[in-house]
Amino acid sequence: NEYQDLEEKVSDFLNGDTEYNNIPVAQAFEVLQERNRIPLYPKSLNEQVKGGAIRGQNILIFARPEMGKTLFAINLIGGFLHNGYRVLYVGNEDPISAITPRVITRLAEMSYDACAENPEEAEARIQKRGYKNLTLKETYPGTWHEIRKTIEKVEPDVLVIDQLRHLYCGNLSKVEQMERVALEARAAAKRYGILCIGITQAGDSADGKIFLDQGDVDFSNTGMQGAMDLMIGIGADEQMQLRNHRMLSLCKNKLSGIRAQIPVQYNIGINKVEGI
Repeated sequence: NEYQDLEEKVSDFLNGDTEYNNIPVAQAFEVLQERNRIPLYPKSLNEQVKGGAIRGQNILIFARPEMGKTLFAINLIGGFLHNGYRVLYVGNEDPISAITPRVITRLAEMSYDACAENPEEAEARIQKRGYKNLTLKETYPGTWHEIRKTIEKVEPDVLVIDQLRHLYCGNLSKVEQMERVALEARAAAKRYGILCIGITQAGDSADGKIFLDQGDVDFSNTGMQGAMDLMIGIGADEQMQLRNHRMLSLCKNKLSGIRAQIPVQYNIGINKVEGI
């Protein structure tokens, strides 16, 4: 079956190697230059990661339910598209029919009602801002074999998976599954030269918590955390939620080494995240 086919290939996929020798200094540092990084939004986040992520890196977004993980991802997607990057969004939680209007409001910077009442204006705005470079794929719940086939077809610059925890991995414990999907995300990022962004849940320990840490990732000890280059925990207490405020905790940050906490404002009407 499909998963057995994946299992037969996964060892080579995760352990593929390439040899490099005597790389020139200029070439070694070129990829790290800000002009070669993929910016992350909001700008207050981008400032803490030296101007963005590089291809081959693996990012995790995690938070409790209803804390705005998908909204945060949609804001990132809007920035990627606006900057001319091709994005593949793989969704196995919310239906694509629910995600598409949210992406449109973010790109158009128009409310749901405004987009519905003025579809021509919304269409003109989103086409100008890169909407044609977005591919949305719905899975039930999806496998890495399926995702790799789509990557090879679409050739994205950025892959967003919402959510990692739901991907099918056969007869594994939840902890083993979380490590497997994280390792495969890392392998895909390196193999295809793309930026990979995964979304997952935070556990009960994150309830009402403002500052999240690595231990708050649900059903993961160290396996998933070890496969990530940047971990963004989204937290808030009750008062912050009432004001649509959130706190981003960069609890792992190999992009710049800065363990920052970044307060942000959610504009739910247009699915936008802004610094405070």
